[in-house]
Amino acid sequence: MDKPTAVEHQRSSPQSPVPTESTSDTATICQQCRTTNFEHALNHIEANREEPLDPCPVTIAERTGLDAACPLCGLFARLLLPNTYASSLPPGSQERWRLRAFNLRNWLLESKTRMLYSPATAAVLYAGERERDWLPYVNSEEVERTGFLVCARTRDLEAAVGSGAGEEEGGYPLSRFVGAEYEPEMVRSWLNLTEAKGDSAEQSESESESEDEDEIEGEEEDEDDILEAAHKCGDEIENYERVQRPFHGVQVVTGMKVIDCETHMIVSKSPDMQYVALSYVWALALQDTVELGREGEPEYKTRLPRSIPRVVRDAMTVVTQSGYRYLWVDAYCIDQSNPTEVADQVSKMDLIYGSAAFTIVAASSRGNLPGVGGSPRTPQTILKLGPLTIFTTPPPVDRKITASTWFTRGWCFQESLLSPRRLYFADHEALFAADGLHACDSFPVHHPEVAVQLDDSFPENPSLTPASWDRRLRRARTKRQHSLADPRGRFWVELGLFLGLVEVYTGKQFTMSSDSINGFRGAMRILVEADANFATLQGVPVFVPRVRSLIGTDYGSEPLRRFQKKAFVVSLGWCHKKDDTVSRREEFPSWTWAGWRGSARWDGKPGPAVSGARLQPLGFDVIAVQGTRGTLLPWAKALSFFTDCLDEDARLLLGEAVGIPVGNVLFRRQGKPTDALRQDDKWAVRWDMDFTTDGPLDPASQNLELEIERFLASGQWGLILLSYEYTVRMGRKEDRGSALVVCWDRDEREQIVVEEREFRKCYRIGSATIWRGNDLGSAAKDILDTYPRISFGLG
Repeated sequence: MDKPTAVEHQRSSPQSPVPTESTSDTATICQQCRTTNFEHALNHIEANREEPLDPCPVTIAERTGLDAACPLCGLFARLLLPNTYASSLPPGSQERWRLRAFNLRNWLLESKTRMLYSPATAAVLYAGERERDWLPYVNSEEVERTGFLVCARTRDLEAAVGSGAGEEEGGYPLSRFVGAEYEPEMVRSWLNLTEAKGDSAEQSESESESEDEDEIEGEEEDEDDILEAAHKCGDEIENYERVQRPFHGVQVVTGMKVIDCETHMIVSKSPDMQYVALSYVWALALQDTVELGREGEPEYKTRLPRSIPRVVRDAMTVVTQSGYRYLWVDAYCIDQSNPTEVADQVSKMDLIYGSAAFTIVAASSRGNLPGVGGSPRTPQTILKLGPLTIFTTPPPVDRKITASTWFTRGWCFQESLLSPRRLYFADHEALFAADGLHACDSFPVHHPEVAVQLDDSFPENPSLTPASWDRRLRRARTKRQHSLADPRGRFWVELGLFLGLVEVYTGKQFTMSSDSINGFRGAMRILVEADANFATLQGVPVFVPRVRSLIGTDYGSEPLRRFQKKAFVVSLGWCHKKDDTVSRREEFPSWTWAGWRGSARWDGKPGPAVSGARLQPLGFDVIAVQGTRGTLLPWAKALSFFTDCLDEDARLLLGEAVGIPVGNVLFRRQGKPTDALRQDDKWAVRWDMDFTTDGPLDPASQNLELEIERFLASGQWGLILLSYEYTVRMGRKEDRGSALVVCWDRDEREQIVVEEREFRKCYRIGSATIWRGNDLGSAAKDILDTYPRISFGLG
């Protein structure tokens, strides 16, 4: 082949999928790069293309040092050599290193990058002492942030880029080089497509019914068949999901204000105004401000101030270029000095984001909108060497988003969750996500393979829209005893999905502890409106049968009460992720996940392996609830009162539980946990303690279990049983329970007396999973007959 003598070094043009030739930015490459036979790598890959999982590594050249004036050497220094055996190689050095390549298509099976510019043959360049050094290179987080350096024939790229097959099954996805600027025409096309599609992705009624039948395990033997009573109500059972309070569409939000992007005025929103919402990080936004160039209102009550964050100004540009006029930004559209207005608008976040035409998400590393206005994108570098083109691939846009500061913020999680259509701005490109369509600058046309990977990249940040949530319910592989038409079956699936969202949400960051609940209130409201039987106490889900037509007049039937208890103890059975930093939020009770900083998890949440069929809320019974203002109500009345009351929240759970004496616990220092299965009077235990920074124990202590035993033996701490479940593991029967570790209030005056019954105040400090190898037929009865009953006031 003709050796390349010059390089054309430019960014890609927004108007062309392949950069146009330019002579104004031409630089000469060094002699080493000029004589490197890149074609050898491409020929080697083509000769081995029939091996689908073979990365086809090949050595291209033995290199000596780097030329500081060569643009290709500059790419090698920036993208190939860091974190490799030649990482310390300085420009001008004579140290030797090996330039290698592997097949872009054959190994990156879980990456969208392998589909770029198909079907052109493409070689990923890397530096390695050995050929197998390609493996750590592929798995490098640094590469995921910067992208790959790739070599391909120029003619192949020109034939491949921009000529994909779109949505045709089996066809190549349309891909292209990313422009240096944001392209409003492309965004408008995405918006038009999703407006036309609507909620067409919903499954047919027959498909959902068949899926339900496949997953039902069978009713509990001693429970009534609620469906029989419900059938007496005519067609209501068939349309169960439709007769409940449905998901709202676009709704009027009382008291809402928006920014007029033409006049910069802050105006009251009328019902006919379509608007766009902005999701961003305020701390990052304040680091880059711009002047609007006119006199502004100093307190921005009715008009934007003269100086505003650049992200807000650029968002206004995106709004007008997308064909809209109004923008909602919380900092300006909610009077932050008015606590009443703040509380009112915060409670309506589901309506605000759910009713927006789309939401702009500032998910770049600097919190701006790269490619808009004066905010530059990180360019995709392209070097044309005559018959060859060497270029960088944009890092996976979804990974860039999940690595951003925006992704770590609690409020931002809910804002994205509630938005039907989201336009993410990352450092290198933009991503559009909506029901039925996922596209980005690299892949501008929806394609099944790309869409699946983009959608799967956000399992922790899904959309909570009408169509998407309904599909999640129907497709959830949650084991259950009842169909989705049964209120218990629907709630069980919702519970698993809800707890999964909370697990992600609790890993986010907040500036103010009080926002622990507020930042998730909109999502909770969505679920409450979707299912009239779904409610929450301080963020903890609870089953509240309210659809009387479905359960007849037997509101307090024993089966429903037992299911309610079972679901509630599952909700209470959370712990924190191992090695997580944990501390208390005193504004909330200790029994709710909101009362702690740290990532919560539910080992026993409903899912593919947990149906709840063998789960019993053994002895754990909440009798009454006391509120933050002292209101004390029986459990049944408390559920209705505290789940609907805006002025008072639940604080104390008053009830009874089985207490496990410390003498019946086998600590690990006494033997392996499995040893307990040979001792009928002992329980093996695994601790999940929520150690606080000012707590009495050091979680890293070598004598941790000895210290726990000492506190339990002293009576300062107690171990109360939440639930009991019998299982069969490795052909062996065993009992398994979930327990709370509580700290008793030592002030006897803190006991609460209700109808001559005393409840001792305590607070949760941890949880434990316990096992027992007793006979299944007598274990439950043995627990209730043998162990003491404890009256608690859990706060």
